[in-house]
Amino acid sequence: MGPKPDRWVGWLVAGGLLALGPAAGADDLLDRVTFNGFMGVEFERQLDTQGFGDPEGSFDSDVIGIAINVHATDRVRVSIESDWEHGASTGANRGSLNLEYGFMEYTVSDLLKIRAGKFLTPFGIFNEIHNVAYTFAPVKLPSPSNRTDRIVQGAYAPHPRWGTGVAVHGDSSIGGRDWSYDVLVANGDNATVNPFDRDENESKSVAARVRFEPSPHLRLGTSFYWDRTMQAGFNRLVSHGAEGDLRLGRIQVLAEGIFGWKRRTTGETVRQIAAYGQAAYRFDNRITPYVRLEFVDLRDTSDDAGINLITGANYEIDRNLFLKLENDHFRGRAKNPLGELPGGGYDELKVALCFGF
Repeated sequence: MGPKPDRWVGWLVAGGLLALGPAAGADDLLDRVTFNGFMGVEFERQLDTQGFGDPEGSFDSDVIGIAINVHATDRVRVSIESDWEHGASTGANRGSLNLEYGFMEYTVSDLLKIRAGKFLTPFGIFNEIHNVAYTFAPVKLPSPSNRTDRIVQGAYAPHPRWGTGVAVHGDSSIGGRDWSYDVLVANGDNATVNPFDRDENESKSVAARVRFEPSPHLRLGTSFYWDRTMQAGFNRLVSHGAEGDLRLGRIQVLAEGIFGWKRRTTGETVRQIAAYGQAAYRFDNRITPYVRLEFVDLRDTSDDAGINLITGANYEIDRNLFLKLENDHFRGRAKNPLGELPGGGYDELKVALCFGF
């Protein structure tokens, strides 16, 4: 019987990366390759007659992702993740196949790891794990850090999801307390050209994040993003973020606030505030109820703020296999399209089955 399929994949990856450094050989390099992945299937149904959800009730082959890490030498690592989203069928122009990240890393020390390639923007808690649904309690990522327009029409994303450029990462400790940092200099977001290939103006975007753990139970962080962009009539984007992650036994509390502004090419500034708080408790029977309150507001437009109150629970059927059930309760102020609906908003049921390996 010939080699198993995953063995063939390993040999192909090893052969292609031998030129990166003086590894002992393909057998040695194959031992340095690791594979991980995840997938999720969802069902959504809008519960009200009017709303902006899915009134028909639909299944979604949400994502299948494969991640490969190759420690080519003791100092050189290559990290790649590709996702097939929404039942990707590119020939029929349905769904999408994305290179989420793909970069080379050279380790000078724990405090300095130099990277080059395509990255998920290091901002806040969730962007770098935005599709890895088995690692977080609710069905979807928080809208304030990901899809603000779900709550306020015309609200903008505080940063692009991806960036191509160069980055540095490091971690160390101060007084026995861990801390880490990330800095990414990238092309930024473009309106007319592929930002993973070239830039349409001479400036570059900058993303930075610092995290500190003052105790074994608490992690605090702050993020920053700056870009001079030409996208959709705007020429500047600035975002500041603060995050907290508290874990006490079975309890986890997360919170994040993002404050920023975009400047139109006309000189007008659009300011935005977005935030969420989330709490979860894991019982002995592997059921974890959770609640999350999301808030978005365009500060220069009166009475347009909106919220989403999420209540739900997930059950760990087997290791890293989760069934999630929740209700999303969207509501908006008078000048928010949500507020113009009967009852000032709508509710949507969400169910998901997620797995990671």
